Amino acid sequence: TMGRRRFEELLASHRVMEAKRKGATVFLAPAGNCADVRKATPAGLKVVKVSSLHGAIQDLQALKQGKPVPSC
Repeated sequence: TMGRRRFEELLASHRVMEAKRKGATVFLAPAGNCADVRKATPAGLKVVKVSSLHGAIQDLQALKQGKPVPSC
């Protein structure tokens, strides 16, 4: 059977690829999932590491202003 860890890796991969397929240029990833997401990130997709909804909103605003944000 598939272990939980492998399942989480596959799920992260699917989410990132689907976001890119649908035209996303930014993907918000929980800090704890960065390792899984980093492995599956396609070219042209910026992955932003977030730890809270408030932080995610601030990071999106910073990106819009061309400022650096934490990434995976």
